[in-house]
Amino acid sequence: MVLELAQQAEFLHPQVPRPQLRRQFPYFDFAPCSAAELYNPDHWADVFTRSGAKYVALTSKHHEGFTLWRNQQANQSWGRPWNAVDIGPKRDIALDLMEAGRRRGLHMGIYYSLYEWYNPLWLSDKKRYVAEHMFPQFKDAVTHLKPSIIFSDGEWELKQRRVALTRTAGVALQRIAGARRSGD
Repeated sequence: MVLELAQQAEFLHPQVPRPQLRRQFPYFDFAPCSAAELYNPDHWADVFTRSGAKYVALTSKHHEGFTLWRNQQANQSWGRPWNAVDIGPKRDIALDLMEAGRRRGLHMGIYYSLYEWYNPLWLSDKKRYVAEHMFPQFKDAVTHLKPSIIFSDGEWELKQRRVALTRTAGVALQRIAGARRSGD
């Protein structure tokens, strides 16, 4: 059934309007269907290594807010399990790949979206979203996954605060990195 609905999706068949698909199968309903039963992070890391890659950056969270590691901010702000450990695959997809890559000498990184399209907190109060969701979640990602490289975007949604947000994120990263070095 999921495959049939996905085949009707707008990106495959533009004649099917997106609202019709949403009524049939809401976006959140895809999460429990994603078992990742064929996911093999060791195989992925082998492929990256054989390709000559020196670093890999996994999308740890994109603009829909679903995290590939267990994260309480995702669950709290969405009001439902919204991470790969608590729903769907029931495993830490991000950490599994990070560890597999490190065992092969790869520099492992993450891509992390700063904002989430439909997050209720984002839509209602951007300042609270940044303070209560984004910063704690980002700190959790860095502390848990220990990336060597971080890519992010989404700051364009806060144009008037872009410079301040970028500086604040930089300071947060420095504090997190300092805490990791000191063993906190």
